[in-house]
Amino acid sequence: MASNTPALERVPSGEAADRVVQWWQDGADPLAPKGWLSLVDERSADGGRVSADGGQVLRAVHERVESSILLDATGLTAEELLRNVLAALAVDSSRYGGTRWISELRKQPAKRLVLIGHLHRMGRTRRSCEARRMWGGTLKALCSRKGLHVVAHVDTAAGLLDSRDAGIRLNGPAEPTDSRNRASHSEISRPEISPSEISPSEVPWPDELRALALAEPRQVPLRVWAALAEGWGLDSVTEAALDRLVDDHPQWLNRASGGVAFTDEGVAETLRQEASAETVTRVNRHMTTWLRSLSDEIRHPGGWAAGGPLGTYAAMGLAMHAARAEHDQKWTATTFDALVSDATLVAHIPQSSLMDAAHCAHNGVVGENNAAADAMYLWDYGVVPPAQGEWAAWLHLMATARGDTVFASGLPASGIRMPWRARWTRWRPPGGYHPAFLEPGTIGELVEVRWQGRPAVAGIGTPELTVGVWDARTGEPLAGTRQERED
Repeated sequence: MASNTPALERVPSGEAADRVVQWWQDGADPLAPKGWLSLVDERSADGGRVSADGGQVLRAVHERVESSILLDATGLTAEELLRNVLAALAVDSSRYGGTRWISELRKQPAKRLVLIGHLHRMGRTRRSCEARRMWGGTLKALCSRKGLHVVAHVDTAAGLLDSRDAGIRLNGPAEPTDSRNRASHSEISRPEISPSEISPSEVPWPDELRALALAEPRQVPLRVWAALAEGWGLDSVTEAALDRLVDDHPQWLNRASGGVAFTDEGVAETLRQEASAETVTRVNRHMTTWLRSLSDEIRHPGGWAAGGPLGTYAAMGLAMHAARAEHDQKWTATTFDALVSDATLVAHIPQSSLMDAAHCAHNGVVGENNAAADAMYLWDYGVVPPAQGEWAAWLHLMATARGDTVFASGLPASGIRMPWRARWTRWRPPGGYHPAFLEPGTIGELVEVRWQGRPAVAGIGTPELTVGVWDARTGEPLAGTRQERED
């Protein structure tokens, strides 16, 4: 049986920048012949601290390679990271749909080096599958252009690597950098002393911090932190006590606009790995139940996220907490599936968050005839509404097309303001897989008409040139589809 272990060259961290530059300059270097090099952080033997820092190596390479591009992937979706890369390459992605931007990249004459830091931290949540989406598809497409090379910095714990990947595994502690050469704030930032370099056994981490690490969005309101602590098993943890904890541990925690965040995200990653599967399951089940119970309180016509930090956390995090609620059971996603069937909640969850959680809950395989599948199929068709209310309207249309009256009626009941809604539809929705969608015909044109005095809609089908007429208010068929005769 073939090994699934990636072929990584072990390099001392102090020599890694030299090795990357050598690979970049030598087109015949066999290290990563396809133009895609993985720069992998090495973790300590106990699985805790990072013993070498790939972000620091990327900064050193960036300083030495003129016109190289340095980007931080933390918190970004695959589409957002791609747009940032293309913008740095002076390719206006808004002008090119699909993968046409690849042709534009091929037109660029210069050899370019793209350095992407913290690829494993992509996505709005810590458990996000965005890194895998970027790793498995778009990143390779970037490297298909001759002359474009990508160095992707990842953590071994992210589980992204397989036997097809080539690159460098860092060995040994990271060397200190000259503060005069430190990257700008817009590039990859890192504290001078990283808490993630400390083994879990070396610090008596408070249980409150361990609970905080199991948050999904990285910015956590105090009230959410208190709920996480309760799910962990701590009794009577007040918001005031947690606020004092931030003051007591400024080296680990800071106050952000949306609540509390770790100073170094590596701390959260380390503590999450220390948590047992039973603890992860218990906390996520508790958070799913707790966030669902807030739905009336955080209801907002513009969607939960429009109501403030608590609503933002719920909008971004509820679906992922539900996806992880069966963390200790493989191939089970009953909690997530129950959430997806509740339109009063799904109406407030962004399309990208719903898709991401569905990928994680079902290991990348999503079925059909539910809101999570709707999100993915509409995304594939380029339907990405900018406002939450408009997204809810599209969900209403999809549910109406499926004949799911329960879900369709739940969307208006959610309290979200939809700019429009479907009264009826004869549409096979994107991804529709059901006997009800077997009736053939593609509508090429719609015309307002009157049929026996009633307002109606006539549809001309292609390529068979068929015609159908429906009541404008109810969708009742008024005339059977017939072959249109040419005069």
